[in-house]
Amino acid sequence: MSSSSLLPMGRSGFESLRKSKQIYVDKTEMINAIASCNGAFFLTRPRRFGKTLLVNTFESLFKHGLEYFKGLIIEQEWKESHCYPVLHLDFSDCRSFNSFADFSAKFASML
Repeated sequence: MSSSSLLPMGRSGFESLRKSKQIYVDKTEMINAIASCNGAFFLTRPRRFGKTLLVNTFESLFKHGLEYFKGLIIEQEWKESHCYPVLHLDFSDCRSFNSFADFSAKFASML
């Protein structure tokens, strides 16, 4: 495998990156800190700054535990032993709505 094929070009799924052994910058120490916070957490980042990968990483952690986290910082720090059902709502194709009813219909179709 050439070194350029290890770069995750066009991929945003955490599990697919880990399964295919592509390069992943370990930010799981931050993920552990965020997950350990009580209350709400608001994260804002510019476009193309890895928000989708971050959400996918959280989803994998809560859904599968440490299954995909071998060799990462969080493997040593994560104390939670249970897995949880995860509801992932993707609003990326919800650009604009003319009314609350339009939004409600789209939201209902996502559920």
